[in-house]
Amino acid sequence: SKAPVSGTGPKRHGFESHQRILELWGHKPQFKDFLRLLDHSRNPDFQLTDANFTLLMKGYGWAGMVEYALQTFHNLRVCGSTPNVIHYTCLIDTLVRCNQLDMAMNYFNEMVENGCVPNVFTYNAIIHGLCEANDLKNACKLLDEMKSNDDGSMPNVHTYNTLIHGLCKHGREKQALAMFRAMLEKGCNPNVVTYNTLIQDLCKRGRVHESYYLLEEMAYNGCFPNTVTYTILIDGLCREDKAGKAYELLRKVEKVCNPDEITYGSLLNGLCKAGKHVETARVLQEMSEKGFHPNFVTYNGLISAFCKAGEFEEAFKIWDIVKEKGNIPYISTYNSIINGLCKAGKTKESLTLFEEMKKYGRAPDVVTYTSLIDGFARKCMFQDAFDMLKEMERAGIKPDAFAYNALINGLCKAEKVLEAHALMDQMVEKGCKPGLITYNTFMDCICRAGKVEKINSLLEEMKANGCRPDIITYRSIYFGLRKAGKMQEASKFKKLAEK
Repeated sequence: SKAPVSGTGPKRHGFESHQRILELWGHKPQFKDFLRLLDHSRNPDFQLTDANFTLLMKGYGWAGMVEYALQTFHNLRVCGSTPNVIHYTCLIDTLVRCNQLDMAMNYFNEMVENGCVPNVFTYNAIIHGLCEANDLKNACKLLDEMKSNDDGSMPNVHTYNTLIHGLCKHGREKQALAMFRAMLEKGCNPNVVTYNTLIQDLCKRGRVHESYYLLEEMAYNGCFPNTVTYTILIDGLCREDKAGKAYELLRKVEKVCNPDEITYGSLLNGLCKAGKHVETARVLQEMSEKGFHPNFVTYNGLISAFCKAGEFEEAFKIWDIVKEKGNIPYISTYNSIINGLCKAGKTKESLTLFEEMKKYGRAPDVVTYTSLIDGFARKCMFQDAFDMLKEMERAGIKPDAFAYNALINGLCKAEKVLEAHALMDQMVEKGCKPGLITYNTFMDCICRAGKVEKINSLLEEMKANGCRPDIITYRSIYFGLRKAGKMQEASKFKKLAEK
């Protein structure tokens, strides 16, 4: 739909525009006021006050509707009004939100040329855009300009927070800390957002222990940590594989503030990765008692973690919760539970899930088929494994080295040397080049089976295919030759096997 060309406000919005506004801005608290204002703006007597202009611009900014924002600003001039600092600032902020930094800079320069003095909000909007664009040099220049002004546009805590965030985001942590110190020297008190930004940056860099110094300084300056602060620290500790400490921190946090779903979600992921399943179950119970529920991503992570640990009862409890909520698990979740079941020898249960995922429209991928092939091969159910390999190909999925290796490994453990070698040949015919793992598996197989006469030809084949033998290859050869009583030949590989 076209932007309006006359009047003080937009006269008409097409269906697509309304849908876009609804989808992108409908969750904002002022949405009803915005819709009401749109209706009023169709009235010929509608007056575009500063408050109305601000609300319209916010709406267009959130919806990414640059053309309407520009036309509304243009209509001010058409109606004989001179844009003031509020009008310019709202437009610049909208353009920055819509990733139109160059255009925003043009209007910033225009307002200065027209004698309209930018205020702190104008500068903050431009600085935010420059930081997002990684133009930190010019962002800092604007900060210096603000400091030299005596017109009430001195930098405030939001200005410094924007710059500190930009510096952290683009890997300038030293400059960010210097900016923080400069902020204190200028008498601008940091707020919880300032500290959270710096703490998060340290945690992301694996320096959680350093963030505790900031936490102490924060309390000393009379700025108290909030739920976000503690969530960042808990997440940071979990990233450093210190889920136990993260759990202890949660226990302390509960005494001073209320953890939210994000806090619990971060901790749950960390506890699962650390294999602390008792604590995981306890945190889940606490969440439920407080009316919190993990999101779909967290549920999937929990299922995967429990499966890897062989805790299928716990995994299926969460699986049932996910399905009760009407959610269809991700392919990755199906893969995790199928892989876990196969490794535990529960091929019957894994096949049931395999059929279920197809029923729900989750197409099995190379990981799904490989897990099942591996599961059958582990139980020496080779016909089922080969059938699954064929089904995989019929589904248009090309088996990779992992799929072939799973079956070759099973055949080798069952000492089916001929079948394993035939599958290796088939693998090559299908355009899948055997790798070091494949060759090492087969080398170990022939050595254990006493077929040491095949060693040299396999070594030549490996070298011809650009696959260099490693210590595992040589150890298999050395112990195979010793087992066959060929001590003189074995001695040639002894040093290679010991490196």
